[in-house]
Amino acid sequence: MAHPHRVQLHTGRSSGVKVLSGCSSVVVLFLILVTAWIATILSGWLSVVMGAIAALVGVFSVVALGIVLADLLRAAAWLDGRVLAVRSAFTTDRCDLAAAHLFTIDSVAERSYVGDLGSVPTGRLIPRLRVQDPGTGRLVGLALQDPATRTPLPAVRLHALADAIMAGRRPEPYARQAWQVAQELRRLAGDPFAAQP
Repeated sequence: MAHPHRVQLHTGRSSGVKVLSGCSSVVVLFLILVTAWIATILSGWLSVVMGAIAALVGVFSVVALGIVLADLLRAAAWLDGRVLAVRSAFTTDRCDLAAAHLFTIDSVAERSYVGDLGSVPTGRLIPRLRVQDPGTGRLVGLALQDPATRTPLPAVRLHALADAIMAGRRPEPYARQAWQVAQELRRLAGDPFAAQP
């Protein structure tokens, strides 16, 4: 049996972001070790307090860094034949697009980190494909943007998604909904910056 053709939709954040995050993690872990070492050279109650603070901050930081790094390093999305797979830190959600019945294309606000303000909306909307897996009922979402370049997915990848959706047969009204979503993907492939109708 032949393996289905794999179309890599995106591979998560850029290599630069991944390297910067890894280096930052090493610096944070080093600072935690320095704090723990300072706690050992102090005497009396100050040593106990500093040791407890270092332990709490250390555990919290290691867990938080582990989650962030896992998400940065594992994030990806691909299409195996007709099956959409979206991988995050701890899960990989899959959905057979040819068998799915419920589809939507909505938009999410793009956000950017700006100094002390934190995460702020840029004013740009990113189209997102959401599909409900018919077997599990779980929603699988895919932002139609490459996280590494922050540009729309290339036309060939959007066409591959549309073709996978149209590969299956569905009863009405699901067939019409699938056709509409496939047409919207093809429209985005033709002009990704066109206004939504």
